[in-house]
Amino acid sequence: MRLGIPVSDEYPPIGVSSGPGSAQTRAVEQLPTYRSQISITQGWFVDRRAVTAQYADYVISKALQKRASKSTLQDMMAASVAGQYFNWSFWSYKPKAEGGYWATPMWDVRSRFGKDFADRLLAFTVRSMIDSPDEGAHCNFDLYFYHKLQQGYSVINSDPYRMTEITRIIGISGIDLNTPKAYFDFSATAIKRRNGSYTINVAVLNTTDVQAKDGQLRLNFAPDVRLLRLPDGAQKDTSTTLQAARVIPIDIIGAHETKKLAIEFVPMGGDFPPGVTFFIL
Repeated sequence: MRLGIPVSDEYPPIGVSSGPGSAQTRAVEQLPTYRSQISITQGWFVDRRAVTAQYADYVISKALQKRASKSTLQDMMAASVAGQYFNWSFWSYKPKAEGGYWATPMWDVRSRFGKDFADRLLAFTVRSMIDSPDEGAHCNFDLYFYHKLQQGYSVINSDPYRMTEITRIIGISGIDLNTPKAYFDFSATAIKRRNGSYTINVAVLNTTDVQAKDGQLRLNFAPDVRLLRLPDGAQKDTSTTLQAARVIPIDIIGAHETKKLAIEFVPMGGDFPPGVTFFIL
C-alpha cells in the first residue's frame, strides 16, 4: 500500500496443493473473489515467504485486471515479475537458487541503487500499466515492459545516467531490447473422429523476416483430457497440476515459414458438454 498499488478489499481462500513451486495463483476476473484459486504447495506452507509470494502475485494480478484495456498474457507476465521481485524485496532476501524473468535484473537494480529506489521504480512501472496501458504498447513483452519501466523512472528521477545504467543491467541479464523479434500467427482446426477422439491441427506462421529458434508452445486443456498423440519432444508442463498440460519445443521456424503440429486426445469421461472450450494454446 505504501507504494500506491491498489490492494483488493477481498481475498480468496487459500488451499494446499501438490503442484510444483511454492504457490499457485489464478485470479478469475468475471467471477466473485471466492472463485479465484489460491494454493500453497505442501512442504512450503510453513514458509512465510510462500504466503507473501502468493499474496503479491494475486494483488498485482487483480490490479491489472481492473483496468479498461487488457492483454491477458502480458498481464500474467508482468504480475509474475512484480510479484516475485516484491516478495524478495519484502524479505530483503533472494535465494541463490531462485531466478526470474525480469525479476532478477530488477533485483540487480535494487542491489545497485537500493531498496527504496527499486521498489518505487517497479511500483510506478506497474501503476503506469494500470493507468495508461496503451501508452508504449508493444506486442513484444520485453519492449512493452521496458517502455513502462522508463515511464516509471521518469516519475521518480530525471538523471539520464541512472536509466542508462539500469538499461545496462537489463542487457547483462540476457534480455535483448535491440535485436528484431519474430512474431507468430496461430491457427487451429479441430476434428472429431469416429472413435470419439479429437484431433487438433495447429499451424504456427512466422510473420516476420527474422528466423525464430529455441521456442516452445504450452498447451493446456480445460477440462483435462487423455492424450493419444503429441508432437515429438513434448514434455509434461511442471508449472501446472493439469495432467494433460504439455510443453512442446520448437527448434527453428524460418522467416515467413509455417510449423504444423498435431495433437489427438479423448475426454476423460464421456464426451464434452456442448459449448465447452477445452483447448488453450
